[in-house]
Formats: sequence, structure tokens, C-alpha cells
Amino acid sequence: MNQKHQVGGNGRDGVKTKPGQKNYKSYGLPSIKEFLDSASVEAPKLLLKAKSDDLALAQNIKAMLGEKNNYRLVHTPREPVLITKEGLKYISEKRGACRERYANFILPTLTDPNEIWLTAYEDGSFRRRFIKLFKGKKIC
Repeated sequence: MNQKHQVGGNGRDGVKTKPGQKNYKSYGLPSIKEFLDSASVEAPKLLLKAKSDDLALAQNIKAMLGEKNNYRLVHTPREPVLITKEGLKYISEKRGACRERYANFILPTLTDPNEIWLTAYEDGSFRRRFIKLFKGKKIC
């Protein structure tokens, strides 16, 4: 079976997850609500909401790559993940979601996740979903 494996998505391809996949219930795992307090860590500092896509991208690049780097290889518990400037563009594309505010959450999630799930997509690819629990609530 010749299938693609990739980490994450580019946010623009519109590829949907394959229906009928197993979830935590299928594996007899507890609900996240059951261990949320014990597994959560202090949330990193939220960044400011950017006023434009370009400013959001610049903020994401600075937070995850530094100002002089075009890429960063992040070592995860599974395999290395390559973060590139080009790959960061999708984070800033949905202005209403304020994704750029959460740039400081990405590296801790990749390097020390609570869970990693391999998710199948309708195009035959598989993507890893890294999950990390932080204290606090979603703010936009």
C-alpha cells in the first residue's frame, strides 16, 4: 500500500478527514475532562492580535523561527517536524480565529505533547495531530 505520510497540513488544500476513524472512546480512553486539571500545564504568554495577515505572519515567524531563520527542525517524541516560513502562512490566513496569538503554544505542543494521534485523510494521506493541555481558556 503506497500512502503519503505528512505532518500537519497546509490549511489550504481542503482535504477532509476520513470519516469513521477511531477516537478515544473506541480505545477505551478517558475523556479529556477526566484528567484535564492533572495533565494541564501553565499556558505560555498569548501574543497580541495582529492588525493584518502580514503582521500576523511576521509575529509567527519571530515566535517560532526567530527573525533570521527560514526554517526550524523540531524534535518531537515521534519524528522531527520541519517548520518553515512558507508553512507558517496558513496560521495567519484566518484573521477571525486569531491564530497568531497562540504561536507560543506550538513548540511546547510539538516537543512535549500529552497525546499524538495519526489521522487519515480522504486523499490517502495521514497527518499527526499533536495535543497538549494548557490551563486557561481560548481567548480571541
